Amino acid sequence: MRLQNNTRILDISHDEIVNLLSTAMYGSTYLSAEYDKDFYNSIPENKKQGDCYEDKMADVLLNGGEIYIYDNDSDGEAFGSKGEVISNDYGEEYTQYTITLADLIEGLEKCANSTYNVQNDSKYLKQCFDEFADEDSCSFDLEMADALMQVILFNELVYG
Repeated sequence: MRLQNNTRILDISHDEIVNLLSTAMYGSTYLSAEYDKDFYNSIPENKKQGDCYEDKMADVLLNGGEIYIYDNDSDGEAFGSKGEVISNDYGEEYTQYTITLADLIEGLEKCANSTYNVQNDSKYLKQCFDEFADEDSCSFDLEMADALMQVILFNELVYG
């Protein structure tokens, strides 16, 4: 007999998105992010929650918009299917990943179900997902959030 259990994320809260983004971005040596300010300004005030940068990104995602996450260490390489290599005015290259709420949820589900591209760290990523999903957990940290973000962005762990 063969069985398969799959985790599906039915909803994700504003605070959970903020937790993931702020934990992954604060202190990251290679990730940065921004959102479309015009889109954010078009969101009705009663649908906005909080004033920090990550609150605004969560509001954009939860209201159907996109956020842009940058891999500043990509050396001109886009990992996965969501990346686009961009050159700045100084000839430096970085990769922009355009992320929707559906992309975020899909990446988290891949971590929970070990269905991302390279699965050599499946137990670790499952642990990262479980710590993130447990609202009482005190162990969810930058390293775990970074691992989840890599699967969301790249569909695999690229950086150690």
